[in-house]
Amino acid sequence: MQQVTDAGVTPLPGSETQPVAPTTQPTPTVTVEELQAQIDKLASSLKEANKEALSRRKQIETMEAERKTKAEAEMTETQKLQARLQELEPQALKASEYEAVIAELLDTRLKALTPEARKAVEDLPATDSLSRLTWLARNEALFTRQAAPRLDGGSGGGERAQDRPIQLTEAQLKAAKAMHIDPEAYAKRVKELAARSQ
Repeated sequence: MQQVTDAGVTPLPGSETQPVAPTTQPTPTVTVEELQAQIDKLASSLKEANKEALSRRKQIETMEAERKTKAEAEMTETQKLQARLQELEPQALKASEYEAVIAELLDTRLKALTPEARKAVEDLPATDSLSRLTWLARNEALFTRQAAPRLDGGSGGGERAQDRPIQLTEAQLKAAKAMHIDPEAYAKRVKELAARSQ
């Protein structure tokens, strides 16, 4: 076994090694002022790092608050739009029903015209049915022939056309229903228009 002395390790009897002298490294001498300066420097660096971390944390919190506010505003706007859409859907359905009735009325009126007159109405710059039907109603005199005056003085017998009841077509009934007009009142108006065109 080896024995340990102040000089280091002593070899076992019979072994010949030289004793190793302990090595000492020179320790640098640091003064208290130098240590205090290093501590102050580290404290200052730590303080700056903490300030920067706090600043970044505040920026992140601000950005998160802005994102949350924006998301809430967008959600509120989306909810407003959805409510408005639900409000407009019945009106859109009713409008499409009106458009179908107007298109059917225009088609009925066009069928009653001569081919030349029909072509003239179809060549109008207005492409929607309502505009064409309105134009046709305003310019109806252009497409109807004036009836010759009655030469018999109205002395003819029998039932006059204006006294006969008007039978509404399916399209006319739909139009009256779509415009919430009583079919009898609508028939009366059709009869008046027919009398004017004669």
